[in-house]
Amino acid sequence: MAHMSEFGMWLHTETKRSGLIKRDLAFHSGVTPQMISSYVRGKASPTMLTFRCICEALAYFQGRLVGLSKSEIELLSAELMVAGLRRI
Repeated sequence: MAHMSEFGMWLHTETKRSGLIKRDLAFHSGVTPQMISSYVRGKASPTMLTFRCICEALAYFQGRLVGLSKSEIELLSAELMVAGLRRI
């Protein structure tokens, strides 16, 4: 994983924290598994809409793991977006 960008490392970490594999993150965010891999490797950057969909999927699954309410998941999604934007 030495070739990861800072955003790629963040995405990899958040995906693991969510309990997802890249294929599942791709499915739930509406992108292909190959694009998730490209983002992780730093070969591509998501559009803002795709980035938002990724953050929402990550927040949903992270929130379900710890039993957050819908409003708490929405806050987590916003926090993830801010953290991810700092790394793009």
